[in-house]
Formats: sequence, structure tokens, C-alpha cells
Amino acid sequence: MQTCKNIKDWILTDFLDAQTDPATRKLIDSHLLTCGDCRSLVEDVTKNLAAPFKPAVREDVPEHLWSLLKQRIENEIRPVVPADGFMNRLGGFFSFSRLAPALGVLAAIILFSSLFLSHKQRERAQEREQGEYLAFLWKSANSQDSETIVSETPLEKYFL
Repeated sequence: MQTCKNIKDWILTDFLDAQTDPATRKLIDSHLLTCGDCRSLVEDVTKNLAAPFKPAVREDVPEHLWSLLKQRIENEIRPVVPADGFMNRLGGFFSFSRLAPALGVLAAIILFSSLFLSHKQRERAQEREQGEYLAFLWKSANSQDSETIVSETPLEKYFL
């Protein structure tokens, strides 16, 4: 229940230290009258967490330490300012962790596609060059007279 969750949070933080305001203290006390689960939490926390520190002497914290802590806390908690400009919004769009795998897959697809297409273009260029060479050989073989051909290489004999 949401009320028990709030009460338990107050019990674990401010209730046992008597740091709650009177209205909150009254709310917690009235809740403890009706909720056995929260009462047992108070008993457990008092017995196991608070009791060992009862005999400890309370030391005052120096003011400069408090101001240093306050300053650090204020520096950590900064309001979120909406991104200005197109590039900042674009950067914010790509910073979502759910988009990272999709963008990675897209980049891989583009990479492999470009490699595949590049390989196919090289194969076509080689086939075109071989075809042009064979056409050149065929043309040169047909244009020469049989008496001008002195010797043929084994490769020419095979293809011609």
C-alpha cells in the first residue's frame, strides 16, 4: 500500500531521530495504531539500528563542513534545461539508449551492403575487361592472314 510505503520511509529516515514535524508525527502515530507491519518495523529498527547508537556522544558538526556539504548537494542537483538549437536536440535524440542497438544494426547493414556491392562491381569490371581482351584477341586473330601468324601461344590456341 502506498501509505505504508510512505510511513516506512519516514520511519527509516526522520521518525526515530525525532526530526519530523508535529503533523507528520501525528500521522505516523495514528498509522502505527492500525498497522502491525509498520509497528514491527519500528520495533526492529529501534532494537537493531537505533539502540546501538544510544550511548554514543553526539558531536556538533563544524559549520564549514555543513556549508561544504550543502554546496556539494546543490551542485549535484541541477534543473534539466531544455536543449537549444537543432544540433543539441539531434544529439539528445541519438543519446537514447533504446536507439543505440537499432543504429548499430543499421550501420552494420550499410557497411555489409557497401562491401557486397563493391565486390560485385569489381567482379563486373573484371568480366568486362576479360571480355574486351577476348574480343581484342578474336579480332586480331581474324584480321591477320594465316601466313602472317608465325606462332601461337598455348593460351591463344585454346581460346582461338
